[in-house]
Amino acid sequence: MNPKTRYVAGFIGRTNLIEARWNNGTVECAGFNIPAEQIGVPSNIAGTATLSIRPQGIQLHRSNQDLGQKLLLPAKVCGRSYLGESWDYSVMIQGQQSLLQVAAPPFDVHAVGDPVWLEFDSRQIAVVN
Repeated sequence: MNPKTRYVAGFIGRTNLIEARWNNGTVECAGFNIPAEQIGVPSNIAGTATLSIRPQGIQLHRSNQDLGQKLLLPAKVCGRSYLGESWDYSVMIQGQQSLLQVAAPPFDVHAVGDPVWLEFDSRQIAVVN
C-alpha cells in the first residue's frame, strides 16, 4: 500500500515522515542523500515532498559490512521499548535532529546509545504530499 498524503500515511498506521527535496536525480534529506532510483522514484522529478516509511520497513544492523549496495545510513539508538513480540526503537540518523521509529524482532537487541546502521526497504518507501 502506498499512501498519497501525509494524513493517510499516518491514519493507516505508524509511519516515519522525512522531508525531502529532489535535485538532479538525488533525494536530499536533512543530513543524507539518496539516489532517486534506489527508492523507485523517477530521477526527473523536481521540488519537495515527504517520504513515508513504516517502522517495520527499516532494519537495524550492527555494522555495514557484507551488506552490499543496500540503502544504509549510520544512526544511534536513542530509546527502546520491549513489546513482548518485538522491540520498538527510537533512532537518530547522523546529521538529523528528528527521531525515526524502527520495529525489530525480539532477538534483535540494541542498547540505548549503540551505534547502528539503518537499512531502508526501498519497496516500503512512499512519496506523500
